[in-house]
Amino acid sequence: ENAVKFKNSINERVDNCAIEIPSINAQLKELSNASNSSKVYMKNYEESQEKTRAIVFEHIGKLDLRLFELEEKSKSNSNQILEILKEQADIKKSILNLCEMIRDSEQKRQEETQGL
Repeated sequence: ENAVKFKNSINERVDNCAIEIPSINAQLKELSNASNSSKVYMKNYEESQEKTRAIVFEHIGKLDLRLFELEEKSKSNSNQILEILKEQADIKKSILNLCEMIRDSEQKRQEETQGL
């Protein structure tokens, strides 16, 4: 009698498992489809990210080049300003020398006129 109960219990479990197999297979198929969809999504996402990175690096390269050009232009402008300031100082010195020569010349003329 125990053996019969045990056998019936086993048969009942096997029958229950057999009933659940289609449901498990359906869930497995659903999970497999979801996994495939996730793989496709991730592939598309990674491709999009790679394109975005390429665009960002391209812009960074352009910005670096523009920054270099601006730094070079700034150096050039600084050099031009220094040259202008040097020329301005030379002009001021020349003007002072000219003023001194005019003053000396006027003083000499006054001395000559007073001596006559």
